[in-house]
Amino acid sequence: MMVGGRRFYPVLIDYLNEINRLADKPRWYNVLTHNCTTTIRYHVQQVAPGDPFDWRILANGRLDELGYERGNIDTTLPFEELRRRSDIVETAQAADADPDFSARIREGLPGGRTNLLFGRGR
Repeated sequence: MMVGGRRFYPVLIDYLNEINRLADKPRWYNVLTHNCTTTIRYHVQQVAPGDPFDWRILANGRLDELGYERGNIDTTLPFEELRRRSDIVETAQAADADPDFSARIREGLPGGRTNLLFGRGR
């Protein structure tokens, strides 16, 4: 995602506050209504409301397309080219147990460290 430090900090704080709440009062993971994707949207909406809900938030493998359309990820390349060049599967497999794994999977990505589109296809 293309988010600067100042814009991301409130989202991080909101995440940390939720972690503390969960430590005090655990809750069940809900694959449809409260999952990894919807949780990101929830926290962003808490600090920067604005983007309307979109069905792709619930459709695994479609969030990159939504982010591209909204300008939240690099739009200097056509979407399919960005997706192809952002695929880190082979790089991650090659880096496997490398202590610099995190840096290695980001080498050569479009948009530097700001774009990570995981996996292949949808």
